[in-house]
Amino acid sequence: MNLGHLASRLDDSEPWDQQLSGDEQQRLTVARALLHQPAWMVMDDATTALDAAMEKRVYEIFAARLPGTAVLSITNRTDLMQYHQRQWTIQAAARGAPPPVQSTAPSP
Repeated sequence: MNLGHLASRLDDSEPWDQQLSGDEQQRLTVARALLHQPAWMVMDDATTALDAAMEKRVYEIFAARLPGTAVLSITNRTDLMQYHQRQWTIQAAARGAPPPVQSTAPSP
């Protein structure tokens, strides 16, 4: 995750949200997920600060190192569809009616 420059600061207590760039914060979150190996990951625009190459690498790492983890990405970016097996689209419905949900598999 290219965070080696932070290794010497592991014991530091800092306001990390002010010390790290958005890109570094997102890569650190990915590293935590790899350590914890959760059954589910809900990612709400969790890779938006990453460049395209790093974002691709993150999803490839998830597929390789967390094969049993369900990854749910919440985003309006259609380019992330390539990293998922299914897509759910939720649309607004009339007041009081449940929203329609459409589930599709991405094209190969």
